Amino acid sequence: MRKMCVVSFAVLMVSLFIACASTPGQKPLWADYDTIEAAYPKALYIARIGMASSGAQAGVLAEGELATYFTHTVRSESTAQQKMESAAGKTTTDSRMIVREVTVESLMNLFAIHRTTPFFDKDRNKYVCCAYIQREEAWKLYESQLFSSRERFFSFYKPAQNEKDPLKKMLLLKRTEDVAAEYRGVLDFARLLSPEKESRYAEDRVMMAQLERDKERAMADSVMRVVVSQNDSNRILRCVTELLAQEGFSLTDRKEKAVYEVHVVVEQNKALHDDMLTAEPGINVSIRSGAGQIFSYGKTCQRVTGFSAAEALVNKKIYAALEQELRSTFLPELRTALAL
Repeated sequence: MRKMCVVSFAVLMVSLFIACASTPGQKPLWADYDTIEAAYPKALYIARIGMASSGAQAGVLAEGELATYFTHTVRSESTAQQKMESAAGKTTTDSRMIVREVTVESLMNLFAIHRTTPFFDKDRNKYVCCAYIQREEAWKLYESQLFSSRERFFSFYKPAQNEKDPLKKMLLLKRTEDVAAEYRGVLDFARLLSPEKESRYAEDRVMMAQLERDKERAMADSVMRVVVSQNDSNRILRCVTELLAQEGFSLTDRKEKAVYEVHVVVEQNKALHDDMLTAEPGINVSIRSGAGQIFSYGKTCQRVTGFSAAEALVNKKIYAALEQELRSTFLPELRTALAL
């Protein structure tokens, strides 16, 4: 009885082999995109075809088609995301797209890409080769890269969320955005390999999507009070207040409501020479939280001269020069310091 079962099993296996194998010279199912799904089902494989005058070249082109598939899909997702962000009124760049394409190029080297034996298609007068990745095998190779990228993201994200100081929080969130862009690219690649497994990281995507909102909230919480010394005309007070408001900071004139105090010191540096006045005006701005200093800014303007009898005109020149300097350089330096 046992011998009979063994024989039956052998006959069954041979029959299956004959049924599945291609007849010599017969075009394989994988050699055409119309039938490739039957040979390599999408649920289990990612497969692409290359054609050339030699079998070796067909194999190289097939691998190239496979890499192009990943890059094109990730590029499309990145473009769609940028359009969504633009629609929401946010400024976007191509940096995230570049990061994702570079990620694809590097990650493709992780996988053992399989090739079929090239087939000579007489109708096309070319060799055809199929390059394919087995999804489950690729995921196992890729998983460590995914874990590494995720851990790096959270090493930035958690300190940013735990930070209580609004300005420091905003700075940490900004730094987290760059790491999040890399992690998002890794997740995009993971989605191509296995949408089901990648869906486990949906909460991480939500966190990354909220980074901009969290940063804006931190800025709104950075309530500032501007205090100016030697401000004869309130011109400098108005200028600094306007610039900070333009950047999105909340302002108050009540000390008890301010999280930060912006101290502005105007230095006229006037000197009298006979009937002439000269001045080398300077300005210093510091943003403080309690005893700690968050940001400092200092500039000296070009010399201003005038008759001593017209000191009011000299003062006007001083404040005009200081305001021009503030409007030219204050916000760029603040943005650099706070990585805005």
